[in-house]
Amino acid sequence: MSRRLLGLTFFLFLTASVWAAPIIKTSLNNGWFFQRADHPDSTQWKAADIPHSWNAKDAFDDEQGYYRGTGWYRRNLYVDAGWKGQKLFLDFEGVNKIATVYLNGKKVGEHKGGYTAFSFDISPYVHYGSENDLRVEVSNAPDPEIPPLSADFTFYGGIYRDVWLKVENPVHFAFAKYATPAVYVSTPQVSAESAQVKVRGTVRNETGKTNRLLVRSEIFSPEGKRVEVLNKVFTVRRNSDRDFEMLSKPLDQPQLWSPDEPNLYTVKTTLQFYRSDDVLDRAESPLGFRWFRADPDLGFFLNGKPLKLHGLNRHQDYPGLGNALPNDLHKKDFELIKEMGANFVRLAHYPQAPEVYRECDRLGILVWSEIPVVNEITESKEFRENCLNMQREHIHQTYNHPSVVMYGYMNEVLIKLAYAKQLSDSVRNRMIENTVKLARQLDSLTRKEASGRLTVMALHQHLIYNESGIADIPQVIGWNLYMGWYGGKYADLGAFLDKQHAEHPKRCIMLSEYGPGSDARLHADHPEVWDYSEEYQFLSHASYRFQVDERPFVMGMAAWIFADFGSEGRADAIPHVNQKGLATYNRTPKDVYHYYQVMNDRLPRVAIAGTNYASRTNVADENGKSMHQVWMFTNSGQVTLYRNGEWINSQKPVDGIVKMDVPFVSGPNKLLAVTDMAEDSLIVNVRMIPHKLTAGEFHTIRVNVGSNCNFRDELTGENWVPDQPYQPGSFGYVGGDVYHSVSWKALSTQSNIKGTDDDPLYQTMREGLKSYRFDVAEGCYRVTLLFAEPNSNAGQPQLIYNLTNEKEQINADARSFGISINGEKQLSHFNMARDYGALRAVKKTFVVDTKKGLSAEFHPVQGKPVLSGIRIEKR
Repeated sequence: MSRRLLGLTFFLFLTASVWAAPIIKTSLNNGWFFQRADHPDSTQWKAADIPHSWNAKDAFDDEQGYYRGTGWYRRNLYVDAGWKGQKLFLDFEGVNKIATVYLNGKKVGEHKGGYTAFSFDISPYVHYGSENDLRVEVSNAPDPEIPPLSADFTFYGGIYRDVWLKVENPVHFAFAKYATPAVYVSTPQVSAESAQVKVRGTVRNETGKTNRLLVRSEIFSPEGKRVEVLNKVFTVRRNSDRDFEMLSKPLDQPQLWSPDEPNLYTVKTTLQFYRSDDVLDRAESPLGFRWFRADPDLGFFLNGKPLKLHGLNRHQDYPGLGNALPNDLHKKDFELIKEMGANFVRLAHYPQAPEVYRECDRLGILVWSEIPVVNEITESKEFRENCLNMQREHIHQTYNHPSVVMYGYMNEVLIKLAYAKQLSDSVRNRMIENTVKLARQLDSLTRKEASGRLTVMALHQHLIYNESGIADIPQVIGWNLYMGWYGGKYADLGAFLDKQHAEHPKRCIMLSEYGPGSDARLHADHPEVWDYSEEYQFLSHASYRFQVDERPFVMGMAAWIFADFGSEGRADAIPHVNQKGLATYNRTPKDVYHYYQVMNDRLPRVAIAGTNYASRTNVADENGKSMHQVWMFTNSGQVTLYRNGEWINSQKPVDGIVKMDVPFVSGPNKLLAVTDMAEDSLIVNVRMIPHKLTAGEFHTIRVNVGSNCNFRDELTGENWVPDQPYQPGSFGYVGGDVYHSVSWKALSTQSNIKGTDDDPLYQTMREGLKSYRFDVAEGCYRVTLLFAEPNSNAGQPQLIYNLTNEKEQINADARSFGISINGEKQLSHFNMARDYGALRAVKKTFVVDTKKGLSAEFHPVQGKPVLSGIRIEKR
């Protein structure tokens, strides 16, 4: 053999072996260093693993705002010399919200948008057989050209989802454009009797020669049996792309995918040289045989049968992590959602981690997925292009998931314009017109890219959506409705839905958000709006559930929200957290979660509310017992309740809820709820405050002044009983009224109370009271008074003008009062704003000897005295 021929043979062998090298995908989550700075300092790097966010802590502290700026990540990346000639890609599943990638000092690329994946080809920048300096500049700074511009959730910064290195052959499925293999699976025809599968995609040939290729797709049943093989042979010119498409023969009796039976097939697609067994690239896609439609009169249909969508919304953050969740926590969330019996989830308000969609496929949870065009838009070409590109990425990255049935693109997008009184009519109308124009473009793009899915938009309760015509654009309208929380009563929901259906009979509608806030530490026998009790929350949800279920034209409902989540600007009972969740921030189910668990079950079921309220402090009546309400949930008929074996009552449910008065005793109270075919039990331990304080034993009494709620301190286990008027022999307030910054809200102030984690104790208060009395026996007592100045402007200098225009300074609504205990003056001019600042927790403790009773007395100097809590401890 001549040297020339030998050299050619070796070259062909080497080329073929390079092109058919193994496809490698390896995690790059470890070994990173991070610093928060515009320009990195070589001495300030700190170790950090991915997923990572720099706002996991500062978005929850007492300081207003959180860091929105630039952070830098770096790591060394060793690239094997044997990979030379291959295509190397860096894949980022999520970086918020602008990422600029550098390798060995050279800019590789930039991605805008914090919730979709992206990929860069780093092959031209790599030093093979050595370490490479990889750096990523990340910014979550406000940017008017990138949605979301504003929203009721925290915009955590960082590389908060997984990072991968992919090593591909030069001939491969096109990938980098949308950070997903360009292999798309659909079912153009599907029924219970037969189905067809279409596989289409794009092959990229990045070699200097034309190649004849074979694409093969094998379809496997849920049991792993191969049921069909599709083949396509074609030629791809050098350095070019080629689309392909294959259609299967009809498959008989397919196993359908549904929430009850999420039968998942698998499509394994490989790319090879024609007449070669070497695999150049591969892609594996889930396949679910299902079909669906929305009807304006009859609601949602899946596989030809009506299905009421019962589900919730879900955000992606977690205590101590921000939005940087490992996949195991994503899985845990969706297992809890499935255990609740939900068949539907709205991924609010952005595309979520790839693991989320995989879990929804596996568990059988239908998905509304959307991009974060929230509250408002920017009227610019760049903003429009970013929105359109974001939706393209979103669809391409989630297209193959059978769980996805709706693609959304706007949430409450006119909410700011609806209340923008400072704008002229011409400016306001122009902005509405441009918003409608963008909605049409996004809807058109979505229908083109995902023709088998429904387009959807979420609206808030305002006429502007109907008047502007924007509500007529998508195929489905979701209403975000909060009657009974942001005004009105929760019983008003049905009338609103009926009116919308009557006025717009061709629209398909559903409830996309609803529900009040609650704090698992707060419980009430007589719940009130904005008291944050678990009881008010589940009563509202129950009413909504039955109002939706009795209206077949409403497709379904998605509660707001699965779990409490970070929203830095909020001041709920837990500051910086939106507490409308069915579970707490750390995923402890609230009572309302158990309500849905019962109502979504097809088997008879009953549950006793109060799992977060099993340790209580009550005030005894004259018989040594304490009458309080017990709430039960059932999807069955009559419920019978027993306490410690004693029959209490039998009742039928209203909206799935039974309420009974129960005489609790000191110590353990075993509750047993029984229906015809189900039962549930709960042990409630009660510490009793005696009816006559001189007649029984007690050590401590804690009172949540100004509140109708019991409050339990999670750290100490202490229970604070609701406020009550003074009764001889017992305790309570004398004079005054509950302070309300907003007349119809139970909370005295919806503000972050600094210096405490027990905000609910300080967010309610009684104003103008004369005294708080305890008819205790002779002894030594430690008395602790809790205060917070509710007026955020108190103590702040304000300018007024006298007749000579000379400026003077006054204190706005300064509050000052004296405090005495049993007539002995303790403080003369107690001024919280002056001495501590407004909205800050203040405790004042006094040790008092008494011959008979305790009375904390309040003497106004300027303004009215206030009191948030009182604790007495026997020494």
